[in-house]
Amino acid sequence: MKIEKNRAFTIIELMVSIFLTITVIASFYKLYEASLKTERTSSIRVSVNLLGEQIMDTLANSMRLIGLNGEIGDLQTSDTAFGILRGTPRGGLGKDHVSFTYLSPYGSPVSKLQEDASGTYPACTFKIFNSAAFHANISKLYIHNQQGIYVTKQIGAPSYSGNNAIVTVESFDKEWSADDGKTCKQRFPAGTLVSGEDFYYALTYTYPKSLKLTYKELDSSGNPTGAENELINFEYDNKANQTFQIPFFVLEFLKESIEGDVESRTWVTTFSAEERNDIVAVRFGFVLLSLKDRVTAKDVNAAPSMSNKYCIFNKNTNNCYELTNPNYTASVFQRVVYLANFRMLEDQVKK
Repeated sequence: MKIEKNRAFTIIELMVSIFLTITVIASFYKLYEASLKTERTSSIRVSVNLLGEQIMDTLANSMRLIGLNGEIGDLQTSDTAFGILRGTPRGGLGKDHVSFTYLSPYGSPVSKLQEDASGTYPACTFKIFNSAAFHANISKLYIHNQQGIYVTKQIGAPSYSGNNAIVTVESFDKEWSADDGKTCKQRFPAGTLVSGEDFYYALTYTYPKSLKLTYKELDSSGNPTGAENELINFEYDNKANQTFQIPFFVLEFLKESIEGDVESRTWVTTFSAEERNDIVAVRFGFVLLSLKDRVTAKDVNAAPSMSNKYCIFNKNTNNCYELTNPNYTASVFQRVVYLANFRMLEDQVKK
């Protein structure tokens, strides 16, 4: 009788295979752990960027139309209580309190005519592109053409057709060449800019916790009235569930002056009532900081000390925000807004 031998793994072979298995598992665990850290860091970075872009766009959208609907007299006034730029502005270079009030359209259509106006002037009918910009509370329109700014006195209730709002104007506050025989079509061709009435804005930054942008309606005398509406109300108050902070905010104004044939431009943080006509641009920037932990406490303690400086507009490193905690995430957001509408009004004044 022949006895067959059964072959099996030796102890050494089993130990080698176990070692290789543990090594592979450990490698996959390291990769998994690294991917979790990367995903967490990326998620925080995306959150910071989205919030920062939203704040920046909201500020820029209110500033870019400063003076659009302003009358020529508003540009020339030296009274700090009136005019397009109100009060005494106070900018800052990062760690200063900021206060800036101004007039600009908001909550009203900033659009154009989809086609030529129809009707017999002054009873014109407008087909306005993008009906989403037109809401029921709008009481008057500003129609911009080469002759100036036509301000409606009374408008009928809008009707909607697809992506358009159709509005009939019953009369205007101001009429240029009312007796020249021009029709609505000749006065207001397709593409004519249409905007709504101005609102009173107040931008404030209280170092290092609070950034606010509010607006109010204006009465017939140009004074702010009614309820205060919030566009931005960003305040860090050390709550456990609050992880974002704006520890650095810059606001400056570009003052342009011409003496003889020499033109000079200077960024300033404040200006007088007499200098308001010389302001041609506004720039702002801020550091948005996330206090959410990117890595574990053990990793933070093992990380080398760091010193990252975030500078906004100014290359002087003494006037920058310094991030010393490697566990936090910071991003810089900045925007320059040129007030082309001021230049247009200034040109009209000089005619």
